[in-house]
Amino acid sequence: METKELPLEPQKDLDRMPPSKTRHLPAPSGQSPHPFKEMALKPPKFALDKH
Repeated sequence: METKELPLEPQKDLDRMPPSKTRHLPAPSGQSPHPFKEMALKPPKFALDKH
């Protein structure tokens, strides 16, 4: 249960922050500027192993 909520916390913080605050985050070329949101879409390995 807890593992499913982990990726949601950073995502909420990003959604609350205005674009001007998230713009300073490092965005490697070829990757999404919102790494936390990508993590929320892709469940971590240990979460899949529990199923």
